[in-house]
Amino acid sequence: MCSAILLLSLVSAVESDYCKVIARQEGARVEVSLFDGTRADLVGREWIGEVDFARKWAEGIGQAAYYSAVTDKPGRLYLIYREDEARFVHRAIIAAKKADILVIPKKMSDLRGHLEP
Repeated sequence: MCSAILLLSLVSAVESDYCKVIARQEGARVEVSLFDGTRADLVGREWIGEVDFARKWAEGIGQAAYYSAVTDKPGRLYLIYREDEARFVHRAIIAAKKADILVIPKKMSDLRGHLEP
């Protein structure tokens, strides 16, 4: 049980690092609290977004769709993927069209060089 909790905290710490990199690239705010206590990963001037790892593509679409619905801003899903996870990116792009969510794939290896030490 402890190892599962530790693993989850390591994953979220890494995900938050990627959020910061993408926020700098996109000129967005990070971890913005909404009226109901939920927190959007990124908020730009005219859009709202979620950042997730490729394997969590379906969850990411749901979160982006919810944030979009409650803020009336177009939703985005920034999907962080490794080369061997391209299938998840393709699934996300297909599914997100129905939810009117823009999927923006971000290759993990391209982002790593921008992480803060």
